[in-house]
Amino acid sequence: SRCSEAVEGLHPQCHHSLVMWSSVAVAVVAYVAWWALRRRWRRGLGPDEVVVVTGCDSGFGLGIVRALLRDTGSCVVAGAVTDDGLRRLRELGPRVTAVEMDVTRDDHVDRAFRDVEASGKALAGVVNNAGVGVYGWAEIMPLERFEANLQVNLLGAVRVTKRALPLLRQNRGRLVTMGSLGGRVPSAFGSAYVPTKAGLASFQDCVRQEVYRFGVRCSLVEPGFFATGMLHSAAETGRAASSAASGGEDAALAAAYGSYAEKMKRTEGAVTATEKLNGGERGCEWVVGSVIDALTAVFPRTRYLCGVDANLLCLLHPFIPDFVWDIAQTYLV
Repeated sequence: SRCSEAVEGLHPQCHHSLVMWSSVAVAVVAYVAWWALRRRWRRGLGPDEVVVVTGCDSGFGLGIVRALLRDTGSCVVAGAVTDDGLRRLRELGPRVTAVEMDVTRDDHVDRAFRDVEASGKALAGVVNNAGVGVYGWAEIMPLERFEANLQVNLLGAVRVTKRALPLLRQNRGRLVTMGSLGGRVPSAFGSAYVPTKAGLASFQDCVRQEVYRFGVRCSLVEPGFFATGMLHSAAETGRAASSAASGGEDAALAAAYGSYAEKMKRTEGAVTATEKLNGGERGCEWVVGSVIDALTAVFPRTRYLCGVDANLLCLLHPFIPDFVWDIAQTYLV
């Protein structure tokens, strides 16, 4: 045919370029088609299934419970640690079972999953959302604050995951864990919080590979800064800890590092601006939607990076020399 004769008559270099760009075009079309199919292809969650969510007093956790009620037909076992949090959850209706769940306590975690087993419903998913934070310099921050972050953010998620896995294996369920941008991009002033999220990301990767054979799918959601109120809670905790450390023999350390209040003021200003960049309170739907996708997509992602700040920093950070990052953290934030 004329077309085949025209192709055969091309210069070898032109022919190679044509093949290369045709392959690229096919790959792009295939990726777009796969992306569109993936967004539409969902598994339904019905009333005979239940999702367990930890850390539902406020913020992402409460938003996830509301989204599950809105977008799926499943029941929810929602853990909280405050009376106000439990009250808010009970007001959401009969599909929500509000339970006191301190993830640092074996009896609390075991009781929540015994409720699931007693209900006769299939465990469709678990969302490890419970977390705490604190800001401060490592040398001044009391060791107890490091231990508290570790107990909740890392070991709490490990405790919940270990208790959930037998049920998730039975039902080919989903395990979704709330990580953080800090787990990928560490920063000064976060030495008590950031390592727990980095460890949590590694733990999730290990578990994902271990349970893949059973049909259990695991996803890590990594948000940047969103308007959840966690920053202000972490600031108050760090402020109290640093104030206690600034007396007596540690006064010299506090004098060397400078005013915690001034540092925290700059940090809060930067974070508040970033929260606005990510859409303010409405921006939290980015994170909540990612969790719902991880629970309901037939082919969920292994990682969901949420936030303009998170996507931008994770893109640029590998190319920024450490000394530049150190200077920025020292003098600009």
